[in-house]
Amino acid sequence: MDESARSGGATGTDYPTDAGAPKGQGATPDTTGQGRADIYDTPTVPVTPPGYAYSSAEADTPAPFAPGINAPTPTYAATSSSEGSSAPSSPSYPSFTVAPQGANAATVPYAPPQPSSVNEYNEYDEYEEEDEAEQAGQKEPHPSPFSVRALIAWVRLAHPSTLLLSTMPVLVALAALWARGGRFSWPLAACAFFGVGLAHAGANILDEYLEYARRVHTWNHFLDNDPNSAPLLARVPVYHLDALRVSVVVLALGALAGVPLIISGGWRVAVIGVIGVLIAFFYSATNFALKRIPIGDLAVLLALGPGVLAATIFSQRATPTFPEWLLSVGLGCFALAVALVSHLRDPRADVANNYRTLVLLVGERATRVICGFAFFGAFAFTIAAALLPGAAHGALLAVVALPYTLIALTGAARASSLTTRALAFRSAIRAYATYALALVIGLAATGVYFRILHLLAK
Repeated sequence: MDESARSGGATGTDYPTDAGAPKGQGATPDTTGQGRADIYDTPTVPVTPPGYAYSSAEADTPAPFAPGINAPTPTYAATSSSEGSSAPSSPSYPSFTVAPQGANAATVPYAPPQPSSVNEYNEYDEYEEEDEAEQAGQKEPHPSPFSVRALIAWVRLAHPSTLLLSTMPVLVALAALWARGGRFSWPLAACAFFGVGLAHAGANILDEYLEYARRVHTWNHFLDNDPNSAPLLARVPVYHLDALRVSVVVLALGALAGVPLIISGGWRVAVIGVIGVLIAFFYSATNFALKRIPIGDLAVLLALGPGVLAATIFSQRATPTFPEWLLSVGLGCFALAVALVSHLRDPRADVANNYRTLVLLVGERATRVICGFAFFGAFAFTIAAALLPGAAHGALLAVVALPYTLIALTGAARASSLTTRALAFRSAIRAYATYALALVIGLAATGVYFRILHLLAK
C-alpha cells in the first residue's frame, strides 16, 4: 500500500467514490486505511493540522507515521452518525476520528463553534456586571453608612485635621473681638463655626469622591502599585455614591448655617459666603479644579485667612481693625505653608493625576523656599499685629509654636521618602494647631486683662 493511500492522498483530493451507494446513505466502509467517508453525499473538506494523522473509525488500524520522516499529509475525515440509514429530518453533527501520532483512533463528537467568552477589556465592564448582578438579585448589599466602621470611615473622609485650617480663624476672630472689649452673639458664633466646618468637611468628602471617580481604573499603576496610592474612598467601607450624596448634604448644611450670618452681617457676609462656597466646590470639582493649579494656593491664603476672619467679624456687626487684618494674613500664610507641605508629599502622584501644582511649576527646591517664606510671614504678620499701639499684645503668645514650625519646615526641606514627607505634613498641621490655639488663648487673655483693669478702675 503506498503512502498516498494511507493518508487519503497527498493532495487531499484523491477520494474514491462509491457510485453504487444509495442517496442519503453513507459510503461503504473503507478498510484500506485511506480514511474517507461521505456525509449525505457531501464531500468532506480535508484539513492538515500539524502533528496528527486522521483515519476513519472503521479502519482496522490507524495510519502510523513518524513525524519528520516520510510523514504523510494528514487529512480530516468524518463518518455519518447514522450510517446505513436515511437522512434524519433534522440535521445531526458527524463524529471525527482522531489518531495522534500512531495512537489508537478515538471518536471525538463534533461541537458547533461557540462565541468566545473572553472579551476585550472595557472600563465600563464592571458597571455592566454590577447592573446585571443587581437585576438578578445576586449583588452584595452596599456597606451600611451607619455601622461603626462606616462612621469611622466618614470621619477619615472628612479629614478632621485639616478642618482646623477653617475653624480656627473663626475662633481667632471671636477672640479678637473679645480682646478689644467688644461683645458677640453666641448663636451667631456657633453658626459661623459650624457653618465653616461643615462646608470644609463637605468639600473634603466631595474631593475624595472625585478622586475615586477619576482614578478608579488607574490607581494600581501609581507608585509601583503601592496600595496607599489608591484613593481613600477605595480603602474604606463606604459606597462611593453614598460619599457623593453625603458631601452634597453636608455642603448644603454649611450653606444653611450661613443664612443667619447673612441676615446679621448684610451683603458683605453674603458676598464672602458665596465666594467661599464656590471655592469649596471648585477646589476639587471639574477638570479645572483649583487644587490642580497654583491659583488654588492663593485661594487657600485668602479664604482661610482674611475671608473667614472678616466674615465672622462682619456677622457680629463689627468691622475688622488693621491689626486684625494683619492677623488674618498671618493665618492665611500659615495655611498656605501647610498646603505647600502637602504638595511636597508626593509630586509623582501629582504628575500621574495631571496636576499642575506649584511644585511642578517651579520645582521642589523653589517650593521649599516659598514654604519657608510662608511660615516666616505668618509669624511676622502676627508679631507686627501684636506690637502695634492699642493692639492685643497677647497675640505674641503665638511664638510658642515656633519650635513646632521649625520641625515642620525641616521635615519639608529634607524629607525624601513618602513616609518622612507624610510625617512632615503631620508636623505642619501640629504646628498650625499650636500657633492658632496660642493665638486664641493670647487674645482671650488680653480681653480678660482689660476687663479686670476696668473693674478695678471702678
